[in-house]
Amino acid sequence: MTEPMRGAAPAVALREGDDLVVAELRAGGLHRQSRLPGCQARELRPYPVRIVRHDRGVSVVAASVDGGAPVHVADGAGGEFSTLPASPATDPQPGQYHVLRDGTTVLIGAEHRPTPLGTVRSVHRLPWGATAWEEVPVPEHYLVLGATGTPREPLVLTGGRLEPPDRSGEPRRRPVLLTPAPAGDGWRELDLTGWGRPSVGLGLRFGGAMVDARTGAFATAAGTGDLWCALTEFGEWWEHTLLYGADAAARSWSFHRLSHDSVAGRPSVTADGVTAVSAAGLLLRYTRKSHRWTSADLRPVLRGLLPGAAGAVVTDMAVTGDRMLLAVGPSGGEPPRAGLVCSLPLDGTAAETVYDAADPDREVLALMA
Repeated sequence: MTEPMRGAAPAVALREGDDLVVAELRAGGLHRQSRLPGCQARELRPYPVRIVRHDRGVSVVAASVDGGAPVHVADGAGGEFSTLPASPATDPQPGQYHVLRDGTTVLIGAEHRPTPLGTVRSVHRLPWGATAWEEVPVPEHYLVLGATGTPREPLVLTGGRLEPPDRSGEPRRRPVLLTPAPAGDGWRELDLTGWGRPSVGLGLRFGGAMVDARTGAFATAAGTGDLWCALTEFGEWWEHTLLYGADAAARSWSFHRLSHDSVAGRPSVTADGVTAVSAAGLLLRYTRKSHRWTSADLRPVLRGLLPGAAGAVVTDMAVTGDRMLLAVGPSGGEPPRAGLVCSLPLDGTAAETVYDAADPDREVLALMA
């Protein structure tokens, strides 16, 4: 690393040719650049590049050139990025890596292990500074898909509770969050959809079939205090997304449906509400005051940043203070590619370019506020 990543400046991960570069964004340019060895510079679904700022420094999650998914870390004092110990999983696929607020890395195994109620995945964690992974024992009636944390709950597992089949014989899942029990023995379940009916109807039609919004498994989640945001995905190609907002203090929840669209990056959750942006350019807000989702169309604003393009696609999002950063590129590409980073107020009324890759061989992969 040429210079330490200090302070709270926004950062970006770029593909430059075959290299993965991480740098701070300052005054429209790149500063404190670092090239990460051994990383796959091209996006590999379902292993997107991510940059995470936590209490101990910065971590970068990226697929390796040999198909794995190592996490590279840098300490807060400006040390070099380094690769974490090898994965303990024996799965043929690398699994999903998640970095928590305290710097702990959680690995969700890719292999589906059968149980009487359905398949589950292994969970391991690596505390900051540790050299050996620890297995996290999770009851076999929970399918874990991800991990996150809050100031109050350092470890939160996202996924679903497996339940006995219904009359049709189909397995059932209920989306839940899991946190370690206060006494350190077992797990406590947080059922965001268990507080009566939401502010919108439960019945949804997906591809001709009716789906209850209280079924499925949370793929990802984010929270702070009593306010939570989570999402589930449905469809043969996961082309439908349900974005949930929940206020545990008020025992209220609501959801918003995205069809043939997805959430770009991770939603931002503050004490007052949730901010999310879809790949197609919708600004989605959930507030503690209304307990409802509202949406605004950012596409006219984003198209103004891409002269000559038919439309814009958002590939990542980060919120810093009272503004949000979006990674934006022209629509129609497969996979979508972003070459711009723009800044907008949280109401999405205007946008300005803060970084332009200006090179077809350079791509914006991830943002960090």
